[in-house]
Amino acid sequence: MNVQIRRAKTSDYENVSRLIRQVHRLHVHARPDIYEDSDYPMERDYYEYIVHLSRFQIWVVEQESDKKLIAYAMTRVNEEASRPIFRTRKILIIDDLCVDEDRRSQGLGRMLWEHILAYAEEVQAESIELGVSEFNREAILFYEHLGMKTRSRRMEMGLRVHE
Repeated sequence: MNVQIRRAKTSDYENVSRLIRQVHRLHVHARPDIYEDSDYPMERDYYEYIVHLSRFQIWVVEQESDKKLIAYAMTRVNEEASRPIFRTRKILIIDDLCVDEDRRSQGLGRMLWEHILAYAEEVQAESIELGVSEFNREAILFYEHLGMKTRSRRMEMGLRVHE
């Protein structure tokens, strides 16, 4: 498997968007009470904005044979404490990570993870953090296999809406 991992370019929008749709549709299917279906869950203007920001990184895995994008991850470096009671730490946050549904279980996710880990070390991040939905057991198992641990949990209780 000859692939390269590189930073995304503005011209990659349609291909990255195809992968973003795969992740978004998983969320829409599992939680239609929260997520609206959309053909473009990340709008072009926003993509073009963040692809040029230094604190955001969109990594793509590209097949060398046909230049098809088969995975992506969106990361950002955060150095701010959210409240005065927290220490300021340099954290690499993974906002999205997706391997094309036709290419899963081929080592691409681990390859992308290793690239992100090397980048986190390069920027001297103290940790890598991400959020994952409870319904996404496949992703949770993948991240646990990589050595990640659950730090906190967000809980909810649905209430009946009075009409």
